[in-house]
Amino acid sequence: MENFYQNPCRNCGSLKTKSWEELSGDDKMIIDKLPQNQVYSDNEKKKHRFCKRCLAIKELEEIKV
Repeated sequence: MENFYQNPCRNCGSLKTKSWEELSGDDKMIIDKLPQNQVYSDNEKKKHRFCKRCLAIKELEEIKV
């Protein structure tokens, strides 16, 4: 299911996001290696959504349905 939110990704402008559960194993591996995402624990990552284009974490306060 496609998820669209009103506010675009701060990195690439995409409106599409995925939850941690929706990501593939490869996506999760890439997210874990991205410097901007390393400040988050594994439990925190499960609470956020991720940009489908650049895999940046979208903070909960950034998401407006």
